[in-house]
Amino acid sequence: MSAVQRRFKKVIEQHGESITVGGQPATAVAVPISTSQARIYLPDSELGVTTSRPFMTVYVPEGSPGSPGDTLDIDGLAYAVQRVVDLRYRGETVMKILVAV
Repeated sequence: MSAVQRRFKKVIEQHGESITVGGQPATAVAVPISTSQARIYLPDSELGVTTSRPFMTVYVPEGSPGSPGDTLDIDGLAYAVQRVVDLRYRGETVMKILVAV
């Protein structure tokens, strides 16, 4: 693990909360986002189907569990991961963003 990856992991562990991703425990920072912000990550065909539920972006350290189709459990609420985006710095993945609904 590089120094940048360790730094992101430490920030998420300090400020994040415990969640479950695909049945595995993880620490993450979960942020609700609007439909217009979700358009950055999801195509319009997926947005129209799921507008009755809030969208979440969940920031997890690199190497944490999470793939499309997994279920997130945040504070007792279940969300479905729609997309996983790798946040890269100088060619290495430093954190993952899980877009869920």
